[in-house]
Amino acid sequence: MTFDTLPLATEAAAALDGWTVGKSHGDTWLHHPDGGIVKIGQGKGRPVRVEVTGILPAGSSQHMPAITVAAARGGTALADEIRRRLLPAYGEALDLARAELAAAKRLADQCEQLLRQLRAPLPTATPDRWDPTKAFRWRAGPRDFGRRPSAPDWHTAAEVSITGSQFEVDIRLRWLPAEVAAQILQLLGTAAAARWAPAASNFSGSRPRRNQQRRLSRRDRRLHRREQRRRHPAPNAGAAPLD
Repeated sequence: MTFDTLPLATEAAAALDGWTVGKSHGDTWLHHPDGGIVKIGQGKGRPVRVEVTGILPAGSSQHMPAITVAAARGGTALADEIRRRLLPAYGEALDLARAELAAAKRLADQCEQLLRQLRAPLPTATPDRWDPTKAFRWRAGPRDFGRRPSAPDWHTAAEVSITGSQFEVDIRLRWLPAEVAAQILQLLGTAAAARWAPAASNFSGSRPRRNQQRRLSRRDRRLHRREQRRRHPAPNAGAAPLD
């Protein structure tokens, strides 16, 4: 049996400060001026229960809080349960979701800015078909490098994509002229030497003394202890016992 939740939601909205009720696509909704949205629908089981769910913005990974209330208790009791059980958890989840989406928006803006910088030297580059916000493709014919084509389909291709939250860049190059490849590799070598140069080491070439006997056999360790006792006897070793 289908239960119309609109009359119950209207009564509950009147008892909640700032909330208004509406119906859309067969569902009943409560709206708040700060952007909060609560869905009121029919729950499962008998007697008839009302399921109340706090709706979070699309794209959020936060869990949407929900409660159920017996429909026979009326709209005032429904408003009390929403105020007591749902709104505290919903307010916290809504703040986390908004912060999460704001952080994602900042990352997307930074990624877009970086992508524009990477595309600037290649004005003929085109956005990637599958991920236009993080990747682009570029093609150049042999005449772009001042050469005559050796084949009709000879060209240079580049695929550039931004990966990870640290904005690492993946670059794939194909069919480069040899002199261009040499220039790129020289640039990579210079950058690597400047950025990842190994620090000066104080390694003297000798291992710590405690590691010299690490792989001694059990027999060798026994002989070593016997020799140490012979060279350094105990202070009272060999003394006659006292009466």
